[in-house]
Amino acid sequence: MKALLRTAALRTVPDLWHTIRQAFARFTANECRNCIAAAGYDTDLAVAT
Repeated sequence: MKALLRTAALRTVPDLWHTIRQAFARFTANECRNCIAAAGYDTDLAVAT
C-alpha cells in the first residue's frame, strides 16, 4: 500500500483518497490476511467472507 501511494506522488487530499480506494480494490482477502499476519497479529480470529 505504501509503495503504491509513494509511486503516485499525490499532491492533494482528494487524489490521495481516490488512490487509496483503488489500492483497496486491488487487495484480495488473502493479501489482507497476509499483511495482518506480517504485522504480528493473529489471523485465526479473522472472519472469512
